Amino acid sequence: MPFFSFSLKKNFLTSDCFPYISINNIENNQTYFSKNTKLWKYLNKKKNIHLINSLAFEPRKPISTIEDSILFCLPPSLGLGDIIEYASSINSIIHSKKFKKVGIAFIGKYEIILKKYFKIKNIFPEIINLNDLNEFKSIFHVTLEIKELRMQKYVRQDIEKL
Repeated sequence: MPFFSFSLKKNFLTSDCFPYISINNIENNQTYFSKNTKLWKYLNKKKNIHLINSLAFEPRKPISTIEDSILFCLPPSLGLGDIIEYASSINSIIHSKKFKKVGIAFIGKYEIILKKYFKIKNIFPEIINLNDLNEFKSIFHVTLEIKELRMQKYVRQDIEKL
């Protein structure tokens, strides 16, 4: 699963190729982060090299201390059931009021579900820019921090409990 950053000289991404990525919000010479495998492969094509400022894998770092704002980075390619379980879990964290700000990144096409049914505000479907990322003091990569969820695709676990 890639976690990568990229910056474009010119926005050449089309909504036909990436229907769930907000193409209009991508600005030239800005740094963005994503876990979208399809986007990673597309940006890595040799024909696109002249349009890209940078493209690199990013290290996922474990949290040493959890601070007052947290961004939950979900794994890519989730199904509807997984999204509902993650949303329920994160929604209960929001309602605990332990954090000033809580966000969720890389939820894919399920943005409407989190906004409409769970009333979650800070949502970043496929990409997040560097400025938005820096608003969170703790970055929580779910499959890095919770070992039992690393194989969730193959061995089902109770996400909310874990």
